[in-house]
Amino acid sequence: MSDPLQDWELAERLRRVEREQAEDELEAAIRLEQGSIPFLQRIRGETGSDVSFRLLGGQHRAGTIQLVASDAVVLELLDMTWLIPETAVVSAQISRVPPALPPRGIERGSMRTVIRRLLDTAVRVDFVDGSSSAGRLTEVGADYLVLTDAHSFELIPLVTVLALGWQETQLSPKHLMSDRQS
Repeated sequence: MSDPLQDWELAERLRRVEREQAEDELEAAIRLEQGSIPFLQRIRGETGSDVSFRLLGGQHRAGTIQLVASDAVVLELLDMTWLIPETAVVSAQISRVPPALPPRGIERGSMRTVIRRLLDTAVRVDFVDGSSSAGRLTEVGADYLVLTDAHSFELIPLVTVLALGWQETQLSPKHLMSDRQS
């Protein structure tokens, strides 16, 4: 005949071991899921919050994230709004680890979608080599954009863009992404 107290203690130990195993399995599943979240998806959780980006060439941009496209971030500073390609970001300083939001939350448009909405807008382009250009955005191609000033046209490969800034406040993030083409 078994002792009811020993049976209860054994059952209680068994439940505790099962709970610990379940917690370990849950933690492992969370780590695995977090390991599959891309950078911009993680940054999307900070939309509306302040962030500081370290960019290639030692430059920094700090401001409020307005939207996250499939390959870039729109960051609003006091006097300008900047489109920053993901490829130009070295790191991001945030106030907390943002929640990972589902992929459908990232704007389906690309960096080119945002740039197209800026046609005929005065912009400043900072390049990965540390230099910059300013002019009116007159064309967006498959992998380049064109700035125009009074004397010339400057063709700029998108891979050289560190950040693209503009001052027109009427171009809100919702307006920027109103057409969902890439």
